[in-house]
Amino acid sequence: MRGEPEPCALRPSWGRFFHGRKDVGVMGDASQQTGEFEAVYRVQGRRPLDGDAASSTKSKPAGALSPKDVPTPPGGRVLEVRDGGDGLYVRVAIPLPVPAAPAAIANLLLGSWTAGSCVRILHVELPTGPARHLPGPRYGVPELRRRLAARFRPLLLATIAEPSGGDLDTWAATLRAEWMAGVDILVEAGDQGPADWSRTQRRIDRARREAEALARDAARRPLYAVRLAASGPDFAERVRRLVDAGAEALTVGWTVGDLDALAAVAARPGGPVLLAGARIAAQSSGVLAPSVLFGELARAAGADVSGYAGTGPDGQAAPLSATEQASVGAALAAPTSRRAAWAAPSLGIHPGALPTLVRELGPDIVVDATAAIQDHPGGPRAGAAAFIQAFDRLSGSIGPLPDELAQALARWGGAA
Repeated sequence: MRGEPEPCALRPSWGRFFHGRKDVGVMGDASQQTGEFEAVYRVQGRRPLDGDAASSTKSKPAGALSPKDVPTPPGGRVLEVRDGGDGLYVRVAIPLPVPAAPAAIANLLLGSWTAGSCVRILHVELPTGPARHLPGPRYGVPELRRRLAARFRPLLLATIAEPSGGDLDTWAATLRAEWMAGVDILVEAGDQGPADWSRTQRRIDRARREAEALARDAARRPLYAVRLAASGPDFAERVRRLVDAGAEALTVGWTVGDLDALAAVAARPGGPVLLAGARIAAQSSGVLAPSVLFGELARAAGADVSGYAGTGPDGQAAPLSATEQASVGAALAAPTSRRAAWAAPSLGIHPGALPTLVRELGPDIVVDATAAIQDHPGGPRAGAAAFIQAFDRLSGSIGPLPDELAQALARWGGAA
């Protein structure tokens, strides 16, 4: 049997909040009361002395500030203030909105501070009581590992185009070949729309039959995911029709306002695997750190897989920094009553990038490998094989470099 990497131990300890990898304080649970959740945020800059509105130049040193001196959300109770060197780190208890739904919590956080307060929210600790509103993943890491027979390794995802001219047989042959080459999840390339319903239904049915046939010959049953956007008044109806048609997985594009729609999918009895693809740049809000947006809120809303990308200085999509990657992975895996979720970083991923990704996030990642699979010099099947070979070498496998992996490293670079 192929060796697989052991679980990565690069997670921050739960119960502490961090500036990068530096521990600057301890989260305590005793102060949290019913009807509240906790948040940790950093306040940069200096706050003028109370009653000194005439001069903004006078300020207290960061270490001298007391809880009453820091900006707080409406109704918030400051529990702890610490000086982290680059700003004040504040732990605060905040009344839960009614209902305690993820979108309402996100909007409360985004609307609680003015732009001039220089607040960056680094962590939220959400209650587990209101499960109907904050369901957490239905499947998450443990269930998908069992289904896909992947004990420790990352999962491999790729997109697949619609059948050309409606040729389902050729399309199914491509689907089957990529699954057999090692791809775990295949996602249809375009969003499902009302006009595509009958074609989508035929693809769902054919993909299910192909997956069942593969499962009879192997220990794994791969997934085919239908893609759709969470927006629109008919979203719930589209989800219902897709699930009734046999869809086992949905890839849903979301923004902050769509978090409740994700939670509704996750709360459905017998619902599908939910791959949540954020349509938000990591720095777009300025207030919510990636660990909160793509980690804690997406997980609370029920995402089994949280897909995301960052934004560079020029506004174009770019990978997150190593520290941000690690914080997202920690938020998705932190021990709570909710199942751990998968991180699915995107952009620039190829076989040579896997050692860095696993070092930053651990093995509980879904690798969106579409471009590197399709553009491999040996073709898509060789591209999928290169990733599987890279997984093997991460587990400690030694020996000559396989041809497919060697070609990928020659094209994109990176470590073997």
